[in-house]
Amino acid sequence: MSGLQRHRLSTAISEDDGKTWKHFRNLESLDNRTRIQPPKGPTRVYRAHGEEQPTDHGSYPHAPGVLRICYPTVVVTDDEVAIVYDYGSGGPGPLAKGDAAKIKIVSVDWLCERE
Repeated sequence: MSGLQRHRLSTAISEDDGKTWKHFRNLESLDNRTRIQPPKGPTRVYRAHGEEQPTDHGSYPHAPGVLRICYPTVVVTDDEVAIVYDYGSGGPGPLAKGDAAKIKIVSVDWLCERE
């Protein structure tokens, strides 16, 4: 395998119009990393191969799992945040078996790590 699909959906909070970020949290992930540092040198492009699950359970402790988590829509109220996103296998075709939309509702306190 040379890469994974969109297996992580994370959140972060900025209080300065996106100049800096804090409170990194995972909504969904095959690993435990909430923050990926931008590369310091040339970037590498990885190609995902179908529905291959990662086999390195040291790096991906939550595998096997969902490989395509993307396109979030967010609604914020005074004390909760609703996030709807695509959640699926990442298989071929527009709606592969098991693909769906998922909604997760979290508190603003959870997003800001105030719990």
